[in-house]
Formats: sequence, C-alpha cells, structure tokens
Amino acid sequence: MTITFGSSRSCVQFCAYHGTFVLNGVNVTYGVIPDIGQAGCSTGCGANTVTNNTDSVASHELVEATTDPAVGLATTFAFPLAWYDQVNNGEIGDLCNGFGSGVAGIIDTKSAANVTDAQMQTELNRLFTAGTLSSPNADTCYPVHFPSGMAIAAPDGSKSCVQFCAYHGTYVRNGVNVNDGIIPDIGQAGCNAGCGGSTVTNNTDAVASHELVEAATDPAVGLATVIGPPLGWYDAVDNAELGDLCNGLQGSSSGFTVQKVWSNAACACVDR
Repeated sequence: MTITFGSSRSCVQFCAYHGTFVLNGVNVTYGVIPDIGQAGCSTGCGANTVTNNTDSVASHELVEATTDPAVGLATTFAFPLAWYDQVNNGEIGDLCNGFGSGVAGIIDTKSAANVTDAQMQTELNRLFTAGTLSSPNADTCYPVHFPSGMAIAAPDGSKSCVQFCAYHGTYVRNGVNVNDGIIPDIGQAGCNAGCGGSTVTNNTDAVASHELVEAATDPAVGLATVIGPPLGWYDAVDNAELGDLCNGLQGSSSGFTVQKVWSNAACACVDR
C-alpha cells in the first residue's frame, strides 16, 4: 500500500510521518506508518530486522507526536510548533534520524541482589569493551531492565521501588556521553503498588516511556550540576523533566500504555 503526503510517497521519500487536523474545533493528532518490510522501506528505514525497524520508526513518530503534536497546523516557525529546531528544520526524532534504529536486546547473566549506579556503569563498560553492546555515541540510549529481586541504588543513594520507579542518567566514557536508563522489575514489592494503577505490563510500558521521552529530550541530565547547560528540556521552577511534570498519568498510543508528558503547545499532559 502506497501513502501519498503532498508530492511525497511512502517508502520513496518518507518512512512515516505524523500530522494534525481540526475536527469540530478539536485538534486530532495522527501517525501514518506504512509496512516497513515492503520495497523501499525495507532498506531505507533502518538497518535491522523488519520488526526492529518498525518499532524504531513507530517510536520516532510517537516521541515527535508527543513533543510536537500540532505540527500539521503550523505555517511558520512559531506557535503551534512545540519542540522544533528551526536551524535544522527538524523535530526531536528527525535530528537523530538514522541513529534511532532499535537493536536486539541482550540478557546479561551476571547476577547480584543489590547493585549501585556505579556498578551498573562498570558492567556497561565491560559489555562495551567485550563488543557485546555497540559502542555508545551521543544519540544512543541504553535502558537496563532489571529482574525481580534486584535492588538498585541511584547516585543519591535512593532505592528502587522505595524512593523511585525508574530514572535515566548520563556518564562519560572515553570522552563520549553514555545515556542509560534504570528500570527495575515493576511487578515486585514497592513498585507494583507505587508505579502505576494498571497491570504490571502496562505500568512497565508507562515507566519505560517516561524515561525514553526524557532521555530523548534531556539526555545529559546526569552531568548537570546547575539549572543550565547541559540540561535540555527542563522546568527550573518545578525542578522536573517532561515526564516528571505528568508523573503517574497514563495514556494510550498505538495500542500501548504510555505515560503522558508535558506539552507547551497544549499546555497540558498529552499522550500523543
């Protein structure tokens, strides 16, 4: 199936896009994603499997639909555009286009009942050195999902499923920022009642999407010592990122549970 957008055609000029139209005064945000396995898209929309490339393209549009929902109504580089780079004429996902391909995850068999953030960084470095994980660059994020029974201590000493549900951070390896995410088992004690009001799967998806959006919009948060650079999209008044401003508010996007994030354009928490 071929989709036409203006003079552009799917799998020829574009992999996917999202837009907006007005229905009885209500903005409707939508996403158009062709079959990524068909000719054109199969080689031009990612360098991994069809499933992984489809996930990557869909996540690209999900993040942009969340952070720039009214793009389809914009006629200038101003309102209703939200998070938009005028210099490169691109949204958040566009600025990393080609770098956002998903890769198959790995299972690290090294086990421990308790782990600190520093120990997690050491283990990531070991996996990088061994070639088990691809070497990091500024556009890569490494979300780490921990099994049940493991307790993680954040850099400030706070404990998983006690003081936090998840977080994302940053450290420097060989002069390159490593963007990571820490996601404990949301089904274990503490997290199962405090990290969402839905099923374990839905709560895990919501928590993971919270960190994914924040890792995309504020990747160097782990290196910041003041309310200023290298922080990205950050609310200095509330000392919070886009997901924190809507913490615990779940929504739905493309059939998946996600956590809503703040939109300046909508002046509200949105899920798409």
